[in-house]
Amino acid sequence: MKTSFFSIILFAFLFTTLSCSSNRAYLDPQKTEQLLSSGNFSFNAERANPTNADVINVMNSFPGAGSSRMLTLDPGYTVDFSKEEINAQLPYFGRMFVANMDTRKNGFDFKSKDFTIDKSRSTDKKTVFAVNVSDQSNIRQIFLEVFQNGRAYLSINANDRQAISYDGYISETPKKSGE
Repeated sequence: MKTSFFSIILFAFLFTTLSCSSNRAYLDPQKTEQLLSSGNFSFNAERANPTNADVINVMNSFPGAGSSRMLTLDPGYTVDFSKEEINAQLPYFGRMFVANMDTRKNGFDFKSKDFTIDKSRSTDKKTVFAVNVSDQSNIRQIFLEVFQNGRAYLSINANDRQAISYDGYISETPKKSGE
């Protein structure tokens, strides 16, 4: 009787674990490849990953909200990539060496028209973009890794703050009103 009880518990645990895995497909591989080859797509951030452990410790010290809840982002934080322009609106969590007195300007909110993109393909079927931005004084480099299922990982290295990364997915760039 005990053995069947434990085997049922083990089966339920394995079923729950396997069904909650993170292999969710955001896009089919053909659509992902089409977006990446066109060069017009959006990165939608779902979670921020600061590199500074002190920031996470401070967030965990707040009552009622841990860092996992604070770093899960609402929809609307995106980086739009096109051949003509990069438009970024992302929050920043971490240590800034040159902070702005206006807290609304402490995130990554910029448009760039002078940039170079180096695109490479990895052996494990992911596409890596290395973006060098020339017309932003504080942005050094942006790295974007896109997997076949549309899942993506973005990392920003800046001159005036510690590096930060974001987990998310790619999608078609939404059309602006009037187009």
